[in-house]
Amino acid sequence: SSVEEGKKVNVKFISGHPKPRVTKAVIDDTNDGYWGYDIIEVPSLHALLKEIKSKRNAEIVITSRNGSPFKLKEDELFKSLKSIMNLLIVFGAPKRAVEQILSGEDHNIENYKFILNMFPFQGTETVRLEEAIFGTLAVLNNNLQTDTTKM
Repeated sequence: SSVEEGKKVNVKFISGHPKPRVTKAVIDDTNDGYWGYDIIEVPSLHALLKEIKSKRNAEIVITSRNGSPFKLKEDELFKSLKSIMNLLIVFGAPKRAVEQILSGEDHNIENYKFILNMFPFQGTETVRLEEAIFGTLAVLNNNLQTDTTKM
């Protein structure tokens, strides 16, 4: 179907990399111009992570300025993803780091395998959430694309 130039559309992919196929493009005028994230609240981050790990067979990456630099854990992460193929990336909230959230639930962040600093030498106390999401996804995508032997 054709879409007017300059219009935003939602598309549904039925196959992924390396040959993505689109089944339909939907013009969505019902969103009042907001094309961002949907947010849901959960009562416990720890419970969510435990469920995702077991039921979805996912690897979990917790982002933290106190974590290991990504480059030091990169090979181990991609080796793990070869058999798992699902990845959940956890970011802190604007006023509370993941460590603080889990600590408030009486759980220790050190129980997780991949606690990664995606922005070593960041030069600021915190990285804004929007920047952290895009930056982290860009780094992961770039590394997946540039070294196909990792996956």
